[in-house]
Amino acid sequence: MTTKKLIYGIVIILACSALPLFSQTISNIDQMSGWQSCGGCAGAGGVGPNTPRSLTAFVSSPSMDGASARFSITPRTAFSNALWWKQLGGSSKTNFVYDFYVYINNASVPQALEFDMNAASGGRRHIFGTECDLRGSHTWRVFGNGRWNSTGIACSLRSGQWNHIIWQFTRGGGSTKFIAMTVNGATKYVNRTYSPHASSVNELNVAVQLDGNGSATPYSLWVDKITMKAF
Repeated sequence: MTTKKLIYGIVIILACSALPLFSQTISNIDQMSGWQSCGGCAGAGGVGPNTPRSLTAFVSSPSMDGASARFSITPRTAFSNALWWKQLGGSSKTNFVYDFYVYINNASVPQALEFDMNAASGGRRHIFGTECDLRGSHTWRVFGNGRWNSTGIACSLRSGQWNHIIWQFTRGGGSTKFIAMTVNGATKYVNRTYSPHASSVNELNVAVQLDGNGSATPYSLWVDKITMKAF
């Protein structure tokens, strides 16, 4: 092999090694059975089983691929919340991408919309909680140190249209880190790091939460093409 060919080969190897290699990809999570839900566990204001809520799968319209999931809440009291989550097994991976589309008829109705990923293994639980605070700070917030923290990044989802949201997380070095988010093609770097929680379980899940407003206005959120990537 000539020196020129050897150098060329090394360049190709280095270029390929710089690309993210997704060793685990779970697609169309919104179409999976086994989603669980609760009201009382959905943070302050959750009113448990008294919060009427529903999840309808394989909705043809609106949808991106002909089978979206419709999450609905009909609050009886102000600021009532509902949480849904889907267990995906366990994972020892350290980097995650949470990729999904959301559609809402009127983005001014929810108090907030929450999209989470939880990863627990090795005695640590990493809560990658994210929230679009639509009626408060009007920013994206992330969960850390037991509270919601504003990123300073504006959140203004488009009504009556699909919004594409991508979150990037890592738990490298024993920390819970929110790296970046991309909404409708615009990427913003978050770079927030928090401490994990103690845990004896091994699990990986994604979650969607609807937060009701002060007028207890019912609403629905359609979510489609939920994909989790870990590497």
